[in-house]
Amino acid sequence: MPVAAVVFAVVMWGLTPVALRHLVLSEPPGDVLVYRVAVSGLMAAAVLAVTGLPRLTRRDWLRLLVAAWAGNLGYQALSIFGIAGVPASWTGVIYGLEPIFIALFAAMLAGERPGRALYAGFALAIAGTGVLLASAGFDASGAVSPVHLLLVTASTMGWGLYTVLIAPLAQRYGSFGVSQASLAVSAVPTVALMGGGFGERALALPGEAWASVLFLAVFATVVAVALWNYGVAHMPKAVAGLFLYAQPLVATLAGWALLGEPLTPAFFVGGALIIGGLAVARL
Repeated sequence: MPVAAVVFAVVMWGLTPVALRHLVLSEPPGDVLVYRVAVSGLMAAAVLAVTGLPRLTRRDWLRLLVAAWAGNLGYQALSIFGIAGVPASWTGVIYGLEPIFIALFAAMLAGERPGRALYAGFALAIAGTGVLLASAGFDASGAVSPVHLLLVTASTMGWGLYTVLIAPLAQRYGSFGVSQASLAVSAVPTVALMGGGFGERALALPGEAWASVLFLAVFATVVAVALWNYGVAHMPKAVAGLFLYAQPLVATLAGWALLGEPLTPAFFVGGALIIGGLAVARL
């Protein structure tokens, strides 16, 4: 069951860049952030109204707030604003950095002791990111923005932080309740983005876009986060991170098949270095 839960979550997250890219090409990134985070937060709050809040200590509530705002919301905001200038296939490959940041934050915050291979793999993966950045910088077509690419890269740190901070809470209080509480808390700051005609734009959103919103809110957020937290609560965090290898592959294939994104030589070189870095880090 933990394996099946993690696999489902990773497949949903592999499809996430495609849905996000589809939305930000027609809607403001701030609106897309509200659609994903606020809608999933409201759903999580409704679930908690029925099941009840987990009885966290004051210290654990502080940990959950940091995980939700610095980790989850930070990850969502950086990735959504970043993907406005980065193809979904590229974003999916950059998301491949997440397992390394999970391991690094686990070493810094959870007392896990990484080997030298982790740092070697990290260096290799960062080199792959550098190849993508260089390619974007020399691309006269403007299809990939270096600044947006940096935002997507920074977003992977947020998910690494969230995973490490939330895992002990999921083990102590149960993954489902903790997941829903973190999603509900993550939605609170998005209220600040609901002005300036947001309501009118939301009402005018076409049905196809709402399908993407519901996919992101229900399957890629509420369900996927709950299953991910269940999985990492029942297996070592580094082992759970192994399954994230599939995320770049799913995103690349979906971006190519659904959005018609071209796959350049620089993409393959940079992507191979990133995936190779993950393989070395897992030693």
